[in-house]
Amino acid sequence: MMKRLSAVAVVLTSPAAALACPACYASLSSRLLHSYYLSTIFLSILPFAIVCTLVAVGRSLRRRFRDLPVQESWSPRC
Repeated sequence: MMKRLSAVAVVLTSPAAALACPACYASLSSRLLHSYYLSTIFLSILPFAIVCTLVAVGRSLRRRFRDLPVQESWSPRC
């Protein structure tokens, strides 16, 4: 158990773990930083786009079913 904890501590404190930090902008180029910001904006807008799409599809289906002709009488065949 102690070996496992020490291995985890080594991995967490290694310099390679610091290179993977998403909040560190010192080693990023401007192109990479620009793509990081664009992906953040895209992921922030995505839930609103999904909700708007579902509302639009729901309204379209409601309009389509509202315009269908209604049958006056229906009798099951026995």
